[in-house]
Amino acid sequence: MTLAPDPARDRGRGATAAGRGMTMEEDVGGQVTLTMEVVEKRLDNIQALLTELDEITTQIQGIQAKQTSERWASLPGAGTFASAYATTLGDLGGCLSKLRMYTEGLATTLAQNAADLLATDADAKARMDAILTKLDGGATTPSPTPAAPVTSAPPVAASAPAPTSWGDSAATS
Repeated sequence: MTLAPDPARDRGRGATAAGRGMTMEEDVGGQVTLTMEVVEKRLDNIQALLTELDEITTQIQGIQAKQTSERWASLPGAGTFASAYATTLGDLGGCLSKLRMYTEGLATTLAQNAADLLATDADAKARMDAILTKLDGGATTPSPTPAAPVTSAPPVAASAPAPTSWGDSAATS
């Protein structure tokens, strides 16, 4: 999986992710390409979910606080109901707390994975640049000789296969 920094690249192509208008594209090689725009939208969605969970938790806590002995009649059935209701509210609060922690973990993992992918892409680019510099003999731009214009890249040593185009590779990683 690679992250593409250009959001225009994926616009209008690929399938929408669960109808949310965020596109993911699968390349011919089976790679999924995401834009930072898509990752940021997904993080925004997770943040909105966390906000909703906080609001619901606050409402549940408010309902719990109102469950006093004055609220319920002294009838035996009311006391049984009040006790079961308080237990259910407590259980619900615990579930919401677990859900919030899990959702925070998802947001953290998504953000870390995006950062890791960007770092991997930057490392791969730096390594490719180093290889290209080495192939060019340390020069940043090839200088053609006046007698014969250069029409192709310098020949590759006989022990290594020549690439067919940038991005193609005989070996997969």
